[in-house]
Amino acid sequence: TFKGNRQKEMDSQSLIDEAIQSVYLTRERLSVAEAYRYYKSRVIQINRGIVEGKIKPIAERSFYNRINELPPYEVAIARFGKRYADREYRSVGQQVAATKPMEFVEIDHTPVPVILIDDELDIPLGRPYLTMLYDRFSKCIVGCSINFREPSFDSVRKALLNSLLDKSWLKAKYPSIENEWPCHGKIDCLVVDNGAEFWSQSLEDSLRPLVSDIQYSQAAKPWRKSGIEKLFDQMNKGLVNALPGKTFTNPTQLQDYNPKKDAVVRVSVFLELLHKWIVDYYHMAPDSREREIPYHKWHQSKWTPSYYDGAEKEQLRVELGLLRHRTIGVAGIGL
Repeated sequence: TFKGNRQKEMDSQSLIDEAIQSVYLTRERLSVAEAYRYYKSRVIQINRGIVEGKIKPIAERSFYNRINELPPYEVAIARFGKRYADREYRSVGQQVAATKPMEFVEIDHTPVPVILIDDELDIPLGRPYLTMLYDRFSKCIVGCSINFREPSFDSVRKALLNSLLDKSWLKAKYPSIENEWPCHGKIDCLVVDNGAEFWSQSLEDSLRPLVSDIQYSQAAKPWRKSGIEKLFDQMNKGLVNALPGKTFTNPTQLQDYNPKKDAVVRVSVFLELLHKWIVDYYHMAPDSREREIPYHKWHQSKWTPSYYDGAEKEQLRVELGLLRHRTIGVAGIGL
């Protein structure tokens, strides 16, 4: 028998979870009432062996509330199967909810509508492409990279390295930044679009030890990757629109304005402004519903990220290297 609280092996929460998992979230599709009856019977069973501090069952209404708090998509998968869940959620346009940081991380590219200047040559380089990784749970930006070429495997590789490795170097490199950027760690599911850079053997092979799963967004299911697209819009409004050298998609907006002539922002300056916007502004501002601040949501999760130090950092760079198949000929390996 159990003697007192110290020897109790099960509390009410664990019994609630047991009832939900073994009765409600099954293909038999039993009712919430049946799951609650199972929960009550388990409480009675466990209490028979407890002398002091018996478990007090929660009310049926509270049990219903616990069920209602479950992610609807995950409930549909457990009770009806994935095909049904996908069909249902296509009609209502919802995405799978994340329960912790780095569970679902969205990655995408966007052209930054501003012409930047080379730091050494003092000539316009054109518009850069920005690659960002967005954590669905906290709404934090967990990694980024910029490139002046079309999005490629290298763009993805650099941004992934930035998201996997810690960013303790940031404030030393950019003294104007006031806050920390704590976001990094192993990604459970990387949500990508159908760009060619995401459909490569190099990416699949490199990510195998680093990412548990890769989810490819489909054109008919845009809600699977919506957070990062909203993020790009916020960045343009909050950072890029105020910069000299900004470009416009509509030529009639130019008037007498010449982006190349007015471009004065150097690459190094833009990088500092970008990082400061991420860390000191975006991460510290409440979301669109004025409910949560990304930085606080990340910390409140009490999730400890995986750290990569020393030799592990170099191993990451090797694992995220570009894989190309070459044949050995008479003259050696053709590059």
